[in-house]
Amino acid sequence: MRYNSMTHSKLSIFLIILPLITTVTFVAGVKAQDTENNNTPLQEFINKAKELMDSNQLEEAIEIYERIVIAAPDDDELRLKLATLYTRINQHEKAAQIYSQLLEDDPDNIKYQDERFKSLQAAGKHNEALEIVQVYIQMYPEAGVHYAQLARLYDAEGNDTSAIENYKKATVFEYGDKEIYLRLAEYYFLNEDIAAAEEALKNAISYATEWDKEVIERQLLNLYRYQGNFEEMLQKFETEGTLTLEMQTQRARYFQNAGYLEKAAVHFKKAIEMTNSSYERNDISNELLNLYSKQGREDLALAFYEAEAERNNISKDISRTYSSSGITIQFGDDDIRRTLINVYKNQEKINVLETLFEGKLEKDVDNPTVLEMLAEIYWESNNYQKAAEAYHTLGNTKSMGRRNIRSYFHAAAAFHKNNQPDMVKTVLNQANTALSSTNYKQDASFLGALATICLNNKMYDQALELAEDAVSQAKDWKEYLYEILAKSYLGEKRYEDAFEAYQQMAMTDRSYHKDRAERGMNDAAKAGNLYEKWIPEQLKKVQENPYDPKYVLELAKSYEATDNTKEAVAQYERLTELEEEKAQWYRKLGTLYQNLPQENSNTDTVSEESNTEHSKKSINAYEKAIELEPTSYQLYDLLAQTYIKTTQTPQAEATYRSALNAPLTQSNYDAAIRAILQLYADDGQEDKRISILEELKPKMDKSAVLLELLGDLYKKVGDSKKAELNYSQWLQIRQKELNSTKSISYYRSFADKLLDKGLFPETALFYAKRAFIKNTYSGYDYLTTLGGACVANGLYDEALRHFKNALSLILDEYYTDMLWKEIAETIKYVNDKERYIQMLETLIDSMPSHRTNARANIYHVIADFYAENETPEYVENYLINTGFIPETAWITLGPFDNKDSVGLLTAYIPEETTQIDTTAMYYGKDKPIRWKKPDDGKRNGMIWLGSDIDWTASYAWTIVSSPDERDITIRFDSDDQGIIWLNGSKVFSHNRMGGAQIDRYTVPITLKQGDNTILVKVCNATIHTCFFMRLTDIHGTPFKDLKFIKADELLNTPAPKQTFHVNVNLGLAEYYHKNNMYDKAMEQMQQTGTLHENLWMTLGPFDNIAGIGYNTEYIPDDTTQIDPIAKYDGIDEKISWKKFTDTAFDGFIDFGEDINWRVAYAWTTISSPDEREVLFRFGSDDQSKIWLNSTEVFADTRAQTALLDKNTIPVTLKKGENTILVKVCNEEMSWGFYLRITDTDGNPFKDLIFNDTQD
Repeated sequence: MRYNSMTHSKLSIFLIILPLITTVTFVAGVKAQDTENNNTPLQEFINKAKELMDSNQLEEAIEIYERIVIAAPDDDELRLKLATLYTRINQHEKAAQIYSQLLEDDPDNIKYQDERFKSLQAAGKHNEALEIVQVYIQMYPEAGVHYAQLARLYDAEGNDTSAIENYKKATVFEYGDKEIYLRLAEYYFLNEDIAAAEEALKNAISYATEWDKEVIERQLLNLYRYQGNFEEMLQKFETEGTLTLEMQTQRARYFQNAGYLEKAAVHFKKAIEMTNSSYERNDISNELLNLYSKQGREDLALAFYEAEAERNNISKDISRTYSSSGITIQFGDDDIRRTLINVYKNQEKINVLETLFEGKLEKDVDNPTVLEMLAEIYWESNNYQKAAEAYHTLGNTKSMGRRNIRSYFHAAAAFHKNNQPDMVKTVLNQANTALSSTNYKQDASFLGALATICLNNKMYDQALELAEDAVSQAKDWKEYLYEILAKSYLGEKRYEDAFEAYQQMAMTDRSYHKDRAERGMNDAAKAGNLYEKWIPEQLKKVQENPYDPKYVLELAKSYEATDNTKEAVAQYERLTELEEEKAQWYRKLGTLYQNLPQENSNTDTVSEESNTEHSKKSINAYEKAIELEPTSYQLYDLLAQTYIKTTQTPQAEATYRSALNAPLTQSNYDAAIRAILQLYADDGQEDKRISILEELKPKMDKSAVLLELLGDLYKKVGDSKKAELNYSQWLQIRQKELNSTKSISYYRSFADKLLDKGLFPETALFYAKRAFIKNTYSGYDYLTTLGGACVANGLYDEALRHFKNALSLILDEYYTDMLWKEIAETIKYVNDKERYIQMLETLIDSMPSHRTNARANIYHVIADFYAENETPEYVENYLINTGFIPETAWITLGPFDNKDSVGLLTAYIPEETTQIDTTAMYYGKDKPIRWKKPDDGKRNGMIWLGSDIDWTASYAWTIVSSPDERDITIRFDSDDQGIIWLNGSKVFSHNRMGGAQIDRYTVPITLKQGDNTILVKVCNATIHTCFFMRLTDIHGTPFKDLKFIKADELLNTPAPKQTFHVNVNLGLAEYYHKNNMYDKAMEQMQQTGTLHENLWMTLGPFDNIAGIGYNTEYIPDDTTQIDPIAKYDGIDEKISWKKFTDTAFDGFIDFGEDINWRVAYAWTTISSPDEREVLFRFGSDDQSKIWLNSTEVFADTRAQTALLDKNTIPVTLKKGENTILVKVCNEEMSWGFYLRITDTDGNPFKDLIFNDTQD
């Protein structure tokens, strides 16, 4: 890449010249000149080094600083900078040497003393650091810093007693370091001296920065939760007037979780009043608005929003966000508006918010705050026409400046989405006129934000214009502008321009963008076939410069990118000749040799010999790479994997063993050990794996991984004594590692691992407590681990307290679900089952009345416990008593196809029914299906519909008997989208995608006396699919007198009278057709009135970029006859009418998938014995038009998924032959249509003749 070599060349020139400058510096006395003139040669090199530091090129910066320090040996500031750089790249010994030199000139400098100590400790020079600290303590017996240093050394050794003793001495001599007090707080807490821990945390706060104070306050609040006096202490602080913002916010959350919503609102408002930070205000405002929504107080939510919006409008604050998605500008009220919309959207009440603000607009038609809210609501609801009109009106509002301009661009985007190109042009002209008349045209970030709006909405021309202007104006953040520019060029298919823009992006100073830029360059080159274009030119350069590796590499990369593997190999082999010391070329060849095409052959033997030869070359290349770079574990792994592919297991093992003898890191050794064991991972090879590990153990005695694996294997084969021995050795190493890292996440994960393995419960509790007290966030997870550790140690009262505290910290229902899953895991640690159940029941009783879902989740946990430990009948009775409909009362049907998420709107069976035919066969996603019992054998209230059945839909059916008519609440959720029908009527649906959560939705219904039917449909996206359903009163209390019919009885219910259902017939048509029963398939199809696959002639694809195809007449709209031999200008070639063909026979005229932004036509004829009124039942993906006998009878501009019978179009067929022409414009993904002809009741006509094109 040209830019890489240029950067390297410039740096090389600096390093060549710098020794000369060094000499000049000594001769001319540059140091003296420096004082008078900041533009000396030395200063230029300092500036260059700083540039390299800013772009994170630390090693290059160090190289310059090392020479600068030689040139100016007495400049302490430069030496200090060099020491800092050594520390940043973990060259701690070199840093210690610099600090030692600095101390020679200034031996009493405490900072230098401390930094030298830290560097020695980080370098692992424990004894040297200890010796220096002891000398300092003798020289400065009242300097607290040195006692703190000594304490840290003892801490690293795991010598807690000596460490704490010296930490205390450091505080005696008034060494003000928050870290010391935090360590003391941890020590006191672990020893249950809570009062001392509290005092230490308060002392830490007194020495902390403003940012750190908030963090330590959270630790203090966690301590109060642990004690159970959280609210008492916060009340005390409020009385004293010392309550902080963090405390006020936590107090509000506490009241919210306890169900005291009014108190919570009061404290959230107090918290907002305590800060002027827009970030903090927005964060708390979000919580307050959610709270108002839960209270059902839309009036308070709106009043608060309007006050905040007015306040933010007055402030006129603007923030800019830069990311890989582009640039965003935020005005003061953007966040609060977005928050209010999300609150209503998450509760599926966005239509309520829309109505409220439409009412406000009627009273004040020019109110910009109301207009902008409505515009965003309309956009969120995909009502782009109204969104465009609202944004356009907002753009025309006076005295708003940048807001007007941004609103114009949003309006143009909405008109574009609504396929109104004339309005797009008009509004963009207004936008550009407004922009050109202001100084904002010189604001590169603002231009970039406008370009981002255009880019995200595929208005590439305008995006390019804005991005090019922004680049020319920009002084900083150019990499983001170049990325916007490159993506816009890609949208316009200007691939070379896109490549150059990404190339410019890669040349900017911030190196962390280079990887993304280089990926973009590669994508642009591949999309535009640029590599193929460059190869001839690159070949010429190689011929002219045969010994220049730069040109050879460029050619090699082009061959590789175009899958010309053989040619790429030849160039990389040439590179091994030109730069034979570089391991990277051999590594590349090792990979490419395996990708070489097989030799053309008619025999398997020659093909096998070819593969063997390629593998040998690959092995030789990797071996050479290892020889040149023996410290790269990845090379050993690549070589071993090559052996594995060629079934050479002994050689693979030998390779990993050679890695164990190489100068690698411990993590590399651990990876090699795991890889060796994986070679013998089959059941029955445990003794082999044990033998290998025992053989390696003397040499790998510092490997915690080896000891853990060995312990696991001995445990598996039943040798508990040897398992315990290895686990004990593993524990010692891990504890030493943990004492060194002091990472709270490591503490917690280690505690979790011990609990999962059922090992060392007291140690697990120690690390769970250590993680908890060091945790600086108010999250539930550390409390859950601590609760689990208490369960494992039989401390059920303590576990109960921790689980209650964990629940009090959760506001988001998603995390509530996660919490219950973790609590459910604690079943594994239980020793006293009766005491465990008592703890959970006490937890149920302690739940606030409004947290019915929390109680239900505990029921689920207990049901899981009983499922493992009690009879099925016991579990079933328990589930019924807690409101769950048990698994034994359901039957299920599925899976059906849910491609493109059509399942929610597709009735695969009669859905509004009170009877089902359990004997009927249906055609599911890929096979015939019937009603059956749920597959999951576990009874815990979760109705399992399957796993690994992505993009499917399934049904479940049950009957509940009530002794009287009563109002009840269905508490329901499903993974993913779900619908409920009660007694044949739809009572609930949701379109949320995500995991099922107990009691997420509450559905008020009325059960009639006697039997009530419940039908559930769940539409899955990915992974697994299931649902929960409970029947309770309004407060969440289960009924004891409801009865459920068992699955066996449901399956044996007599079949009802058969009724016509179009999707059932289409499904069977597809099934019979796939199984070559064509007559049966056609019989089913004809019963539906569908104009099926055999009836159509098609023409396409034509261009639909930016939606131009909808209003473009590629053929005359009044076409009634087609010419099969006529040629038309398609996208890439001449095209003509052809008979439609499809492997499926399901009534969907499928033009293809992922053939984006295209247009196609379909034409057919039908004959009617008379003139008659009929209905066209039609659904398309995406926009469409229909002409009957050359007259347009239907037009739809919406982007959509094709659904059967989505539109009903009344038309009149003439007597005799009728022509039908359909035009469908695709945007992205699926593309096609359905068309049925029926009477008004949906029944097909038996006397219409569909003319088959296949004849």
